[in-house]
Amino acid sequence: MIIDFDKLRAILLENGMHPTRSKNMADLIRQDMANWPELYADKQKREWAFERGFVPSCFGMYGNAFNEQTYKNYWSDFDYFMAYPLNNHFIIWINDKLTLKYMLNTPELSQYMPEYYLYIENDGHYTCLMDSPAHIKKDADYLLNLLKDKKILAFKPNRGSGGFGFSFLQYENGKLFRDRKEITMEEYEQFKTSINGYIVTEFIHQSDDMERIYPTIASALRIILYKKQQHDPYQESDYGYLLGYARFATSKNRAASNNDQGGLAVTIDWENGVFKGGFRGLKEFWTHEGDVEEKGFERHPDTGVALNGEKIPNWDAVKKGLLDICRHMSSLDYFGMDVILTNDGFKICEINSSPSVGRGQHYYGKCCLDNEDAINFAKSKKRPCKKSFIECIREATIED
Repeated sequence: MIIDFDKLRAILLENGMHPTRSKNMADLIRQDMANWPELYADKQKREWAFERGFVPSCFGMYGNAFNEQTYKNYWSDFDYFMAYPLNNHFIIWINDKLTLKYMLNTPELSQYMPEYYLYIENDGHYTCLMDSPAHIKKDADYLLNLLKDKKILAFKPNRGSGGFGFSFLQYENGKLFRDRKEITMEEYEQFKTSINGYIVTEFIHQSDDMERIYPTIASALRIILYKKQQHDPYQESDYGYLLGYARFATSKNRAASNNDQGGLAVTIDWENGVFKGGFRGLKEFWTHEGDVEEKGFERHPDTGVALNGEKIPNWDAVKKGLLDICRHMSSLDYFGMDVILTNDGFKICEINSSPSVGRGQHYYGKCCLDNEDAINFAKSKKRPCKKSFIECIREATIED
């Protein structure tokens, strides 16, 4: 099968898909074809998937539970991309990390955010933030003295996502370390020139329980919540749980726990905070590791820790905190919470405005449109379209 992807993007755009998502959709199919050639070689399977709005990897990722009777309970790739944007113009509240900090800088919610010390403007100027220590002089050595005071600092792009660009510095026994590797003063100065547009924050230490599963690199929970549809305009907003999983780093991606960089995920039961099933990953990173797509590893492949049936401590408090955050920003409809569990609660790394559900349903281990509230939410967000997914694919196909 050969597809003209430029033509496909144009067709999807004409069909009503947002420009950003038309490119994302074409890129997804291109990547899917590279990772699952056997499914694209099977015309019957790929046509079945396209007719129902899915890319063919759905068979590999969702497993035997995905079939003619159940597919409608999965949020299809096409319908998800046609739903963009999922939030309105208040999206800036969460797309910008510094704005998010100010949004949650209230007596009730500030506990859920790390301390913010510094914003380095795009032109290199320093803007000290609300948690900047008053005793540190604001001069050319401010950042180094801040590091000496705090011992460890996190650096991340203010408008970044997916863990890209994240780094941390440590000061220990008179030595400097970047991402746990010792650096010289010259290398530190070079690093300083590369972080315009970055925020400097407290480094979040994960809980002892999560450290046991995979140490040194924080494991983040991805929790997706949505605002339920309401007919009464005066009714207080209520929120539903779409899906959730914990993400763990591995020896394949020592820099972050992101699954699209080789990490693994374990399903979380929203009601009781219990881990369910094995560690699932993506085929492109675990090609020779058995059935990692559907069943996953029973134990973490590096540490040997099993999680099935274990409960996250203080889960009810975590749930309450996340729902309180949603209610505080009730003009938004869709929240992709990235959460690090700590020994005394949790911290928000970031909130994603349009976290994907295709791979999310894979990591979650089940469909996400499994109740009326979730189904109604997905339907309400889908943009009008002129053609079905398979009609768009066929029109852009050069050779079948």
